[in-house]
Amino acid sequence: MEFDSTAIWSAVQEHWRETETVQRPDLKVGFVLWPEFTLNAFGGFIDALRLASDVSDRSRQRRCTWKVMSADGAPVRASCGVLVTPDASLSDPRAFDYVVVVSGLMSGIQSAPRRLEAYVADAAAKGVRVVGICTGGIVMARAGIMKGRPCCVSSFHVSDLENLETEARPVYDRIFVDDGDRITCAGGSSSIDLASYLVERHCGRDRVVKLNERLLVDRRRAATHAPSKNWLDLGEIHDPRARRAVLLMEQHLSKPLAMSELARRLNMSERHLERLFASSFERSPARVYRTMRLKFGEWMLANTNERVTRIALECGFSDSSHFSRLFQEEFGMSPTEHRRRALSAAAAAE
Repeated sequence: MEFDSTAIWSAVQEHWRETETVQRPDLKVGFVLWPEFTLNAFGGFIDALRLASDVSDRSRQRRCTWKVMSADGAPVRASCGVLVTPDASLSDPRAFDYVVVVSGLMSGIQSAPRRLEAYVADAAAKGVRVVGICTGGIVMARAGIMKGRPCCVSSFHVSDLENLETEARPVYDRIFVDDGDRITCAGGSSSIDLASYLVERHCGRDRVVKLNERLLVDRRRAATHAPSKNWLDLGEIHDPRARRAVLLMEQHLSKPLAMSELARRLNMSERHLERLFASSFERSPARVYRTMRLKFGEWMLANTNERVTRIALECGFSDSSHFSRLFQEEFGMSPTEHRRRALSAAAAAE
């Protein structure tokens, strides 16, 4: 078989011209960085845009464009300590399809310049869709644009949102929520899922397939995908009331709620709470709660230098002897022995 090299080269040149043609981007995003923002949530979102944007692997802003902004255009330090240099200071939000609020630690939200929240409020007032990733939904609530709206946050930040008394409705049993012109995302790897969702909306399914392949993601998870609670060894929690109960327990490890108070917060009787846990976990709520607190102690022993007495208090036990006795029953070894084994395993892995 003979090949016409001239025809092949002409086809290659034609394809190149097509990919070089400058077109209006399908998706335009403006990122606003808050002090102590979460780097992985930001990186996952922006890298998904990068991979979806170009036909080839040249990382050009073609199908998608983005601009990274800070309050004054100066570098912003992420919660991990890495400095990120933005493209500009705050630009007219109407230049974007979405303004994405990227935040992280609550201390960074509280210390941020007030003009950042004012910018978010202005974007919403001008009809620009606002997205919050990680604790970005809390920033949006502080900016006054989430009254009566569902706001997706991780389970660790539900109380932070509720303490604002902004009338935003916390959502903690899914990875992101699209409420039209307000979109919130719990952060972490779910920022990739949200970016994929927006890319599919504006650029098409083929772009999502490409970015998933390059990011080694099997598929885009749906917004309703429930965050994992694997560390609790409870399996998949199907009943939303049981998920809410576990979340409340998780938020009150050092000062455990009485079963009567837990039932009250769930708007059910204690007897109903017992039946719910029996059907969901085949264990009583008190037993699940105790195991959860002991597992937290197990993690602290392996990952901190805190004394056992301090760890016992952090896990909601009145004294170290009570904690040690229950720990022995749960894990078959004392807290001291568990710490010794964890240190030996870590040293062997180095």
